[in-house]
Amino acid sequence: MLVRLLGSVEVFDGRGWRSPGTPKRACVLSALALADGQPVSAQSLMDRVWDGFPPPTGRGVIHGHIAQLRNLLRDEERATLSRADAGCYRLALPRESVDLFAMRHLAAQGKAAVTAGDTADGVALWRRAAALWRGDPLSGVPGSWAEGMRTALSSEYRDLLATMYRVELKRGRHAEVVSELSEVAAAHPLSEPLIAHLMVALYRCDRPGEALARYTALRERLSEELGNEPTDRLRRLHRRMVRQDPSLHHSATAATAATAPAPEHHVPAQLPTPPATFVGREPELAEIVALAAAEPPTGPVLLHGMPGMGKTGLAVHAAHRLAPRFPDGQLFLDLHGYGHACGRVAPPEALRRMLTALGVAAAELPENTEDRAALLRSVLTTRRILLLLDNAAEESQVRPLLPGAGGSMVVVTSRNRLPGLEGVHPIGLDVLSESEARDLLTGQGGRDVRNAEDAATAAEVAEMCGRLPLALRLAAGRLKVNPYWTFSDLRDRLADPAHRLTELSAGDSAVAPAVEASYRDLSAPHRRLLRMLSLLPEGHFGVGAATALVGGERRVTARLLEDLATSHLVTATGPDRYGMHDLIRLYSGQRRERDNPPEVQRAALDRMRAWYLYSARAARGVASRRWTPLPAPPPPADVTPETFDDSRHGRDWLHREQRALATVVAESGGPTAWLIADAMRLTLYVKGDSDTLHDVSVAGLAAADAADLPLPRAAMLFNLAACDAITGRHERNLTRLDEALQYAVKAGSPHWEAQIQTQLGTGHMLRGDSARAIAACETALSLYRQVDPAQIDGTLTVLALVCHRSGRLRQALAYLEESYALARTSGDEHQIIASANLAAVNRELGDYPRAQGYAEAAIRLCRTVGAVVHESHVLDELALIHAAYGRTAEAVATAELGRRLAAESGDRRQQAAALATLAVCRLGTPAFAEDPAREAVAAARAIPATDVEIPALLATADVMLALGAPDDALSHAERALRLAREEGVGVAEGRALTRVARSHAARGEWEAAVAVGREALRNHLRTGHRPGQAETHECLAEALSGMGESTSAEAQHAEAARLRVLMFRSA
Repeated sequence: MLVRLLGSVEVFDGRGWRSPGTPKRACVLSALALADGQPVSAQSLMDRVWDGFPPPTGRGVIHGHIAQLRNLLRDEERATLSRADAGCYRLALPRESVDLFAMRHLAAQGKAAVTAGDTADGVALWRRAAALWRGDPLSGVPGSWAEGMRTALSSEYRDLLATMYRVELKRGRHAEVVSELSEVAAAHPLSEPLIAHLMVALYRCDRPGEALARYTALRERLSEELGNEPTDRLRRLHRRMVRQDPSLHHSATAATAATAPAPEHHVPAQLPTPPATFVGREPELAEIVALAAAEPPTGPVLLHGMPGMGKTGLAVHAAHRLAPRFPDGQLFLDLHGYGHACGRVAPPEALRRMLTALGVAAAELPENTEDRAALLRSVLTTRRILLLLDNAAEESQVRPLLPGAGGSMVVVTSRNRLPGLEGVHPIGLDVLSESEARDLLTGQGGRDVRNAEDAATAAEVAEMCGRLPLALRLAAGRLKVNPYWTFSDLRDRLADPAHRLTELSAGDSAVAPAVEASYRDLSAPHRRLLRMLSLLPEGHFGVGAATALVGGERRVTARLLEDLATSHLVTATGPDRYGMHDLIRLYSGQRRERDNPPEVQRAALDRMRAWYLYSARAARGVASRRWTPLPAPPPPADVTPETFDDSRHGRDWLHREQRALATVVAESGGPTAWLIADAMRLTLYVKGDSDTLHDVSVAGLAAADAADLPLPRAAMLFNLAACDAITGRHERNLTRLDEALQYAVKAGSPHWEAQIQTQLGTGHMLRGDSARAIAACETALSLYRQVDPAQIDGTLTVLALVCHRSGRLRQALAYLEESYALARTSGDEHQIIASANLAAVNRELGDYPRAQGYAEAAIRLCRTVGAVVHESHVLDELALIHAAYGRTAEAVATAELGRRLAAESGDRRQQAAALATLAVCRLGTPAFAEDPAREAVAAARAIPATDVEIPALLATADVMLALGAPDDALSHAERALRLAREEGVGVAEGRALTRVARSHAARGEWEAAVAVGREALRNHLRTGHRPGQAETHECLAEALSGMGESTSAEAQHAEAARLRVLMFRSA
């Protein structure tokens, strides 16, 4: 034995049993060991360790646990923990070296021995199996996955004990086992089979009073803890004991009614062979096992899902696992709900088959359905039977087949949700996870993943199969019968969507007929809608888009979609939102091409594209008042665009429909392309999604060029310039804005001229050309005052940034306050920008309470509108404010989040700036601050972006001073000073001078420190940078003290203290 799971998780390291370490590492080991040599993906391990919510560092932590486990097992030749393929790990162990599998092996051997008539050997093997149990499985491992495994394994252990003691009682060994049973029943006080066995043992040992007392105690406990009564089976046993039924005493020729089925009972065993390769479905399987463990079993359990989802496979797999719980047999009945040549199995015929299998003679079968159903309930009352009813189409097929009271369990599979079936416990099946889909493909196909290329290709094939179990099994079958095929060969055969359904077939099984059977059950309106849904640009859609395709009333389409969702041909994903599986889309598309005339398809496509266009314009119109839409004709009479209550509703719709809109732009061309691209600009910019913005804008520009229209050209070039702004390509940004401006002038649109001039002001500012930036902004202000004075706030913000950069903080504050007053009525991105810049300017002016208020307000707005790019900037500000207050933990956490968002947005400038901020926040532990500081400098130079490089250099100087490296600090500070002077960045010049002075002081060069410090102080006084003033006074105090001028030093200390009081005092 190498790994023990049946109790605390332990590993044998060659010297003794050891804990693997932390509970999380124990979870990793448990998951790998339970996989029985199959690969387990890192994602699956993370989901189990962190209960489905892994941290961003989760993959690295898992890798660390794997390394520790390898170290534990390094001396054991039988154990190999290896990387199976891309993103997966495999623990290869002999099966008998894991206690759970050893227990199962011994239990199976025991069953075989008893079946062969050797009960003594069988019981001995069962006792060896039970001895491996040490307590709660996976003890100490937290999380829902571990809890589910504990429930399932504990149930399996109780079944083993119940079977063992049932045979022991049949052998007449009640006296020998009564003490054991007392202990076992005490450990499992709610297990009715074990309590029943104990009652029989006590009764046969002439202790009927104790047997009856056990029943009373169980009944009271069930009532108090679960609100239940004992099962009919146990109540009957109790009544027989009260009557002193002589048949309860052991007979050498027959088992007691309490512990075995009556000899005249037929014991059907009709379950089909389970799937040879079964992958995934662990949560669903655990749920079924837990439901079966209930006393009495809950029912019926309904497994529902789309065609090919693996409902029957899961049901059969679960039924074989549960079979030992139902000693009176297992019934399987295919109700042929879909597409069978002989039609559906009607209830009278179903009841006939079931009753016959249960031993009822044909002559004794009642004629009518009601009487047959009543007879079935009567027969099942005294038996524990597992009924698997496969492929039910509707509730009426199932209701007559359900048992009444008793210990039987029913599992139903259906493509429908059967909402009218009373008391049902539904379990919906979705497609497999990426790792599960790949494991099923490779396992069923008999192919190993040899390298990363194989893993990637297998993953492609799995996605082409839509991760649908039936499709994956068919694809695997193609691999198996073609031994010379590679994963690439299979991928190439599936690559063409037009032939994919044809390729997904093997023998007499295929995906298309499975879907066809459900399609034929639909009414004409449902079929028409399903066909037309294949025209949608994306697999997820709303009721409005579907209504546009088919025309008519929205409420009618909504009801049709509800029905399709009940049949699992679409999936409800939210209020009035649906999704469609890729293979069903392919099938419905083929039906559409076959059944709908081309002109009908074209009309539907035109309506759908118009709906997306005018809905996008409506959403953009309410999302922000900062929009001058490109001219467009009114929507067609047969199209009703989506309506929006408020700006958030509009933004949410644009975010949600982003992929669909981008596809419509790519496929439509003409005015639709540039009009939708124009409507998408705002949300894509604030999200930092430069890739999608680029793609729709290029398509829109091509359409505008083809039409030779200047204003759409200007708008699309403006969009592309926004992409450059996101990614920090400022030279190209200016080039595109200049070209856009020419087209706006040619089109005679002062509104667009003003908008473009404002962005030119930003671009020139970032290039360090303040004069051209101010000129562009003044032109924009003049134009806005002619056409729309309310929109000058964006331009005022750019002017504020120019003043901020040159060190005129008070003037910048005045511009920003005016801009904020105008912007706050709109609730759009201009308000975020104004708030963020007010936070920055107030921080540099030394008003930290007000700076924090603006920063927090800006973050709230960012999260309201999903403005990832802006949020990263604001988080930097808030992190620096936290650092100023000495809130180190909050500062570091905020800076880390800002860095992560910057990386997600693709904004290279902001990524570098966020690294510099993180370094500043980590100054308390300078060893951890050095790397981000140096990375920030390198990233800024790579862009290149001097305005970002300067604060990165200053952060690096601070880190070097903290590390006691003043020479390195001086070098970085002097470079920052030179760049600040070249670029005319006033506040940064003062901050650089202060760091030069501090570096001199750290080198003991007191006179130089005082000289440079006084120059820095003059700069800070001119710009109004109060934090710089306080820092410089402290530096001067140190230098003057070093020169022996203690009185002057004290005065400097006092001034620094006074300034700090002012900076942190609320207004």
